[in-house]
Amino acid sequence: MLDHVNEKRPAGACAIKRYTSDDADRWDAFVGAADDATFFHRAAWRDIIEHELGHRAHYLYAERDGSISGILPLVEIRSRLFGHALISTPFCVYGGVVATDADSEASLTKSAAELADKLRVDYLELRNREPGSTGWPVKDLYVGFRKPISGDHDANLKAIPRKQRAMVRKGIAAGLESMHVVGVGHLDVKPSNIIVRDPDGLVGPEAPDAPVLVGGPVQPERGFVLHASSKREWDSSYRVNDTLTVTTSRDILAAMADGDGPDRALVALGYAGWGAGQLEQELRENAWLTVRADERILFDTALDERWGAAVALVGINPANLTSYSGRA
Repeated sequence: MLDHVNEKRPAGACAIKRYTSDDADRWDAFVGAADDATFFHRAAWRDIIEHELGHRAHYLYAERDGSISGILPLVEIRSRLFGHALISTPFCVYGGVVATDADSEASLTKSAAELADKLRVDYLELRNREPGSTGWPVKDLYVGFRKPISGDHDANLKAIPRKQRAMVRKGIAAGLESMHVVGVGHLDVKPSNIIVRDPDGLVGPEAPDAPVLVGGPVQPERGFVLHASSKREWDSSYRVNDTLTVTTSRDILAAMADGDGPDRALVALGYAGWGAGQLEQELRENAWLTVRADERILFDTALDERWGAAVALVGINPANLTSYSGRA
C-alpha cells in the first residue's frame, strides 16, 4: 500500500511513495547509480508521456531511512485494441522495477498490483530487461539487442553487416555524426522479457506461434490485425476490400489466443502516419511503387521474400532499380 505523508513506520522499514516533481533529482541520481536501470527509467519520461502524449503516469519509489531503494515507473494506457492497461513503460524499450534489495523490489511489485486492481485495468505489464521473480506469465513479444561498443570507429563499422554498413556510410557522408560515450550501452542479443498480468486469462497455450510485426513507429503499444474477410464479425473492424479486413478490437486477439481466430492473419504493433496531403504528394513525386494487394504475398510468402514478390507483380527486377534519374 502507498504510504501517507504522516504515516509512521519502524526504522529501516521500506515505504512505497508516489513520485512528485520534487523527487526528480533523487530519482535520477538513483537511476544513474543503479546497474539495472536504463535510459527509459529516467524521470523526464514521465513529463513526456503526460504532457506530450496525454497519458496518466503513476511513478512509484521505495524509500528506506530517507534514501530511495527502488523505483517503478508506471503509466496508465487506454487502447481500443489492448484495452485499459498499466504498463512500465509504454513507448519505451525497457521498464519494470529497479531496486537495491529484494524487499524493495517485492514491495514495489505488490504496490503495482494493488494499483492495477484499484484502477481496474485489464492487465499489468512490466517490461523488465531480465525475468522477474514474481511468478507471473512472461511473454517475449519484443526483441532487443545489446552489444559492446568499441571506442574504435572502424571496428564498430566492421561489426555491422555489409548492406547495413553501406547505409551507415551514406548517413556519415550526409553529415550525421556518431558518438561513443564510456559507460553507455553494453549490448547483448536476446528477447526482451515482458511480465504480463492477465486476470482474464486471454493468453492460453493454444495461442498460435506467429510473429508480431512492426507496423510503424507511431503508437507501438497499439495493435492491428490484418486478416482475410469472412462472415464472422468483430467489435471493431474496417473492411479494406472484398477480401481483406483490419480489426483493432480485443475480441479477435482472444479468439486467436484460443486458436479460434482467422485462418490467415497478420498482427502488427504501431503504424506509420502522414500529415494531410503528405502521402498524396509523395505519390505524385513517384516516391512509392504501388501494386495491387495480393493475399498470397501477404499471408503465404516468407517475410524476407515479400518485397521482391510484390515488385515482381509489376514486372520490375529490383536489381535494375537505381536511386539516380536522368533524361533520355
